[in-house]
Amino acid sequence: MKHYFTLVCICIAIFAKANHSSKTNTHCATVLREVNIYWSKHRDINNLDVYLNLHKKYSNKELIQLHLQLVEKVLRSRNIDGLTIQQKNERLKNLDNLHQYWLSNSYPVNNKVLYRNPVFIDDYNTFCAVGYLIKTSNNEPLARDC
Repeated sequence: MKHYFTLVCICIAIFAKANHSSKTNTHCATVLREVNIYWSKHRDINNLDVYLNLHKKYSNKELIQLHLQLVEKVLRSRNIDGLTIQQKNERLKNLDNLHQYWLSNSYPVNNKVLYRNPVFIDDYNTFCAVGYLIKTSNNEPLARDC
């Protein structure tokens, strides 16, 4: 349970950084804010335009996939010198699972409300990214209890 709480905290902390002032990232951050509002406050990612076609209207699935791809990129680039070998191994395993998750392009659908609102596990038994990471860590019952 402690590892999952740590994983969730890491994901949340990544996006809780101070404001970013780069003009090139402003548009990208605006588009990515549709998925997660903290992209506009993220200060250590440069050149988001490399990942985002500024002239494209992204579908919901495409935005989620791009968001998760960038989350993985950011997490893999972070300094992890302070972690134990076991923590580093678990982190790498979870990042590999996250990579497989966003490659699957299968994300939960919210059929309950008309506005964008995250769903942990949808009516079709599709897990969100965090739920999937908990599930792939042999704790599906815990994911279903969230």
